[in-house]
Amino acid sequence: MTRAGEKRSVAEDSSHSETERSDADSPRPRWGRRSFRRARDKPPSEPQVVPSPYDVCTSVVIGAAICESPEHPHFDGPSDAAAPRNSSSTSEDLPAWKSSPCDSMNVNLDYSSTWTEPSKQLTTVNSNSTDPPGKTPGSRRLVYDLVVQNLTYKVSIRAAAKEEKKKTLLDGVNAKARNSEILAIMGRSGSSKTTLLDALAGHIDANSLEGSILVNGVKMEDGLKSISGYVTQEDYLFPMLTTEETLLFSAKLRLPSKVSASAKRKRVQALIQELGLASCAHTRVGNEKIRGISGGERRRLSIGVDLIHDPPVILLDEPTSGLDSTSALQVIETLHNLAVRRRHTIVMTVHQPSFRILELIHNILVLAKGHVMYHGPVEKMVDHFNALNCPVPDHINVVEFALDTIAEFEKRPEGLQTLIALQKSRASHEVEDVLNSNTTETKKRYQFYNMKRRRKYATSFASELWVLSQRNFCNIFRTHTLFLTRVGLTILTSLILISLFSKSPISEKGLQQRQTFLIFTIAIMVFTSTEALPIFLLERQILVREKSRGAYRTSSYAVAHSLVVLPFLLFLAILCTCMSYFAVGLVWKWNAVLFFLMVIFLVLTMSNAFVACVSAVAPNFTVALGVVGGISAYMFLFSGFFMNRKEIPWYWLWIHYASLFKYSYESLLANELTNRYGTVWYFSVTSEDIIDKLLGGKVNQTLNLWIMVAFVVGYRLIFYLALRFYSRSLRK
Repeated sequence: MTRAGEKRSVAEDSSHSETERSDADSPRPRWGRRSFRRARDKPPSEPQVVPSPYDVCTSVVIGAAICESPEHPHFDGPSDAAAPRNSSSTSEDLPAWKSSPCDSMNVNLDYSSTWTEPSKQLTTVNSNSTDPPGKTPGSRRLVYDLVVQNLTYKVSIRAAAKEEKKKTLLDGVNAKARNSEILAIMGRSGSSKTTLLDALAGHIDANSLEGSILVNGVKMEDGLKSISGYVTQEDYLFPMLTTEETLLFSAKLRLPSKVSASAKRKRVQALIQELGLASCAHTRVGNEKIRGISGGERRRLSIGVDLIHDPPVILLDEPTSGLDSTSALQVIETLHNLAVRRRHTIVMTVHQPSFRILELIHNILVLAKGHVMYHGPVEKMVDHFNALNCPVPDHINVVEFALDTIAEFEKRPEGLQTLIALQKSRASHEVEDVLNSNTTETKKRYQFYNMKRRRKYATSFASELWVLSQRNFCNIFRTHTLFLTRVGLTILTSLILISLFSKSPISEKGLQQRQTFLIFTIAIMVFTSTEALPIFLLERQILVREKSRGAYRTSSYAVAHSLVVLPFLLFLAILCTCMSYFAVGLVWKWNAVLFFLMVIFLVLTMSNAFVACVSAVAPNFTVALGVVGGISAYMFLFSGFFMNRKEIPWYWLWIHYASLFKYSYESLLANELTNRYGTVWYFSVTSEDIIDKLLGGKVNQTLNLWIMVAFVVGYRLIFYLALRFYSRSLRK
């Protein structure tokens, strides 16, 4: 057996024994000779698997149990799609008393309807049966192989003459990704690596794609989102949550409601151990401004969020981007362990992998301008380029050499046609082998899952609403900067207004002071709401990612987002009322005080809904801040304070009636004046006369309250629709 065969893990040795024996008869390939040969002679660095609280077998994971013991990988007995290829023995050859407990678990990936507690899964087994206790005869774990056939993707671009042209991003791509293996997509910048990954993840409109993507020989449907996890290049995580809380909230959303709370916690603890996050389990995630976990830990946590429901297919976009060599190796070791021991199908894009990382990758796919330049095992890459009369020099990383060679071919007159033709000559046989390995039974089982057992969401609307409200509340409450800033501004504004308008007299001057106090109080409540924009924008990025994976409904998020801020806004309204109302000298009647509190609360709620609405459609913080500030200023100008509605030109009246300030200002001023019925302010001018003169007519305070409630509902509805249809990750 060659050294290339010796480096394989124990799980791969049994499944590829015949291939290794055939390799022994062939000459040993050159991998960059001495330096790379020394790297390959060393045994691969296996990730340290820390025993979980339920080491031998975990019966907690979505629809079944997951084996945590190194001796028992995630395997439930042979199946047409799942059995190790060319394996000489399986777990069913063992007697009943020696069989792995993991063989008893039926993982059919029906995350929503068939999972039962471990205590409910025990069945009576015949003593003569070779099945271990708890195993349903014939139960098998369904694993997945992906095949890409002649995939082409074109986009429309506008040239200088404003004529639309088609640009081909993917051109006849053929590839395969087997279970228990890692497929790494490589290429120079602009080679469409991420585009191919988006196509596999279902982030590209199917109508824009030519060719097909097959899952176990069946054309891919939207159901793949339920059995896959897609880890993007950016780590969108709540900075104020701890590592354990992040995974726990994800478990509550992604695991079915029938899974008990204790089982979900055990699943989280097992995943923390598996990802090597035990040392930072109770540390806040943090970000560039808040100290938290390291970059490598944050990357592994992002992977864990999409692994919490144990998807058999894992897609990752640049999982080692921005990490040092040690952290990058730890991430790939974790993925290698998941592939080999858990039989996941892993597809990832990676940029310039090191020697040690290459040892953990099974197959690579090299792209250039949307074309496949090479697809196959790493150890056969040297032979591939030898066929092109491009021998690999000594002490050279074979992948780096391949990328440099492709760049040189691009400069030639014939371009990449030589490389494309060579790859196509060998690609059709490899894809055909994978398709043939998916038997009729495997296809039927996958189709049955898609048609009969798939539910779009794992939990109910009420459960999602409760979990999302908890998560949002924790994030907002722990954001001390936002909380203290809003409270501090409210206190400071109240003190300033008290110093200016304390005990305003019943006179013309006193009336003007009351007007100024009321409009400025409303204005400060509206303009300070923009401080929540960064939180809204971060939540939108997290929502787009989680929504694309089917984690929860957009409606449940929109409702939770609306409800969770109400206690905080009510606290601000009470604080403002208690500090300034009586000190300024407004009318002392309980009905007037409660009405003032109600209006201030509605102002805060309206402005919060308005800011959330803008944050749902704005591309970034700068644009959102400009839009909120500009529109608020226009609304303030036409609020009725500077000129009443009779004085406003007719073509600007629509801004007056759409203003957030109009209804609250008119209601508060009428509340003050009507409760002083018959009061003479100056020269026999009564409160009724002032209302008609200042506001341009009578004011219906009850109607104004309902209009403000309608504004809140309207902005929240626009917020929901924007998240539902505008803030999407789907590419056309």
